[in-house]
Amino acid sequence: MKYIKTGILKNKKLPILTFVVFSTFYFLLSTFSTHAQTTIADVIYAIPPQFSKVVGNGALNEVAVKDITQNKATIVGKYTQFTPTFVIYLDTKTPGVFDDKCYPSVRTDRTFTCNLIGLVPARTYHYIAVSSIDDKTRLSTMNVFATLPVSANLYVHKLDHQSAEIQAVISDGAKNPSIIYGEIFGKLANPIPMKLANGIYTAAIPNLKPNTYYYYVLQGDAYDNSGRKLAYSSVLGFTTLPTPPTAVIDNTSSIVSSSVSTVPSFTLFDSSSLVKCGLKGQRSDNPLGEPLLASGKQACGFPELLGMVNDIINLLLFLIAPTVFVIIMLYGGWLILISAGSTENVTKARGMMTKAVGGLVIALLAWLLIKTILVSLGVDTTIFPVFYS
Repeated sequence: MKYIKTGILKNKKLPILTFVVFSTFYFLLSTFSTHAQTTIADVIYAIPPQFSKVVGNGALNEVAVKDITQNKATIVGKYTQFTPTFVIYLDTKTPGVFDDKCYPSVRTDRTFTCNLIGLVPARTYHYIAVSSIDDKTRLSTMNVFATLPVSANLYVHKLDHQSAEIQAVISDGAKNPSIIYGEIFGKLANPIPMKLANGIYTAAIPNLKPNTYYYYVLQGDAYDNSGRKLAYSSVLGFTTLPTPPTAVIDNTSSIVSSSVSTVPSFTLFDSSSLVKCGLKGQRSDNPLGEPLLASGKQACGFPELLGMVNDIINLLLFLIAPTVFVIIMLYGGWLILISAGSTENVTKARGMMTKAVGGLVIALLAWLLIKTILVSLGVDTTIFPVFYS
């Protein structure tokens, strides 16, 4: 205590020395903090050597990505009045290798946009703004965005003991979709290209084994960040039907009999019902294979919906409408018979019968017109049986 009172407090240079020490410590701490932040950001985003120079004067502000889809995106931002001309680099082929440029469109309010097209779905991209004067000075930090994945709804459209037909409704961004399949979960091959018709992709798989479970996946002609082909769906599956029974001819009695069949019995909906999908039972007795609903029933697709609409139209137009027409005509004739010379009853009956005839004719003409248009447009009625019995 004596030393503090007599030594430190009496030393007039101590406040100046303390100020210098603290100022130096604060400067070193601030410098280290800024350098540490830059170093950490460089390590996280792996800034390549060609962009070795630090962020230059007049750096860009508010750089971001918007309107991201499966194969498109837009880079937007704002620059200052001191910002030099710049270009945006993008790693479009190999992650971390900036092999593509985007020259921005600038506006008078110092905002800019870069429209990116031809991107790969479900892939991560890095981008950075660099001065176009030397192609080295970074004007923004390294940024990253990911494109949206492709969504697809697949179902088994046709199935027998040696072939299957897969149909799919696929969102935008899919490039040359195909089906790969196989009996082993981890060894799927034999790509079958899918053909597009009326908004539906179709792939026919031939030469299958009877009563065999197959796995299949929808993939595209593009690669993810790890270099593997993109999968547009999860792994699905189906079981081919057993070999159908063959006829055996008994030469002694000349009676044709069927051999013993091992075909399992299936519980199906009535073929005359409006809904011709939704097979009951588990996967082991489901002849149409995956995908199944949570209830264990075969999922219904868009063609089945159109088939149901077609059945409803046929029911209304060719059964209910003629029946109602006959009833109205009989009732109108009955009114005329019992009118007993009443002009009012005769007029009422004739009006009723005239409207019935006119309504039936209009309905039939509308059906004929729509059918003619569909046929002239080349609608595939085997897939979309609209207005066809």
